[in-house]
Amino acid sequence: MKKALLLLLIFFFTKSFSATPTKSDPINSDIKNQILILTKKNDSLAKRLDQIEKSDYKSVDVIEKVNDFYDKSWNRLIAFLGLAGSIILIVIPYIQIRTYDDKINAKTNELTSFTNRKVAELELKITNFHKEQFEQLRNEITLSQEELNKNINNEVEYLKALIFALRGMVSLNDKNYDMYFRQYTVALNLFIGLNKTSDIEGILKAINKSINRCIKQEIKITEHTKSQIDKLIVNLERDYYEIFPKMIDQLKTESAKL
Repeated sequence: MKKALLLLLIFFFTKSFSATPTKSDPINSDIKNQILILTKKNDSLAKRLDQIEKSDYKSVDVIEKVNDFYDKSWNRLIAFLGLAGSIILIVIPYIQIRTYDDKINAKTNELTSFTNRKVAELELKITNFHKEQFEQLRNEITLSQEELNKNINNEVEYLKALIFALRGMVSLNDKNYDMYFRQYTVALNLFIGLNKTSDIEGILKAINKSINRCIKQEIKITEHTKSQIDKLIVNLERDYYEIFPKMIDQLKTESAKL
């Protein structure tokens, strides 16, 4: 702007001097020389001003760039610190938990090993100092188990004998004497095996009474039933003749008449 004003002034003075009459040429020449010198100084000054303005612009630009760099760097630093803090808040508790779990597992394994070792030592002591008592107890348990099984079997056999006796009574009520003798013969053999003396006596009396009735009424029975009665008599003579001699003799005598 200053350069433009200066050029307008020079142009104006030049026109003025060229329009007015001059006394001599040397004077005009001096004026022209001064004008040229002023023009060169003005150009030099204008260039200097341009350089100063450009330098100012560059300085301002550099300052803005530096400021922007620091702003961005500061924001990045804050973001990095925030991210690092978040990671630390996650990683540190995780590491602490893992370390705590490892310690717990180590203690648990140590306690398990100690317990197993003590149990093994205790078992060894029991084996060494109480082996005889253990064997005795096992034998007693075995005997008790065998006795229990025997009692259970006897109860089952006794129930079976009662069932056959009841079937015999039903057959007698139906006047089916052949089936009656079969059922009673099986029941009596079961009572003999169980050594049930009172039941044997009751069945013997009932069989002898029924045989007398069959003889009086001339009721015949099958050969298979007779064979069963003969086998029953053999068992009675072997095991119970001293207890029931009269009833066994009567059964033997009367059954031969069927």
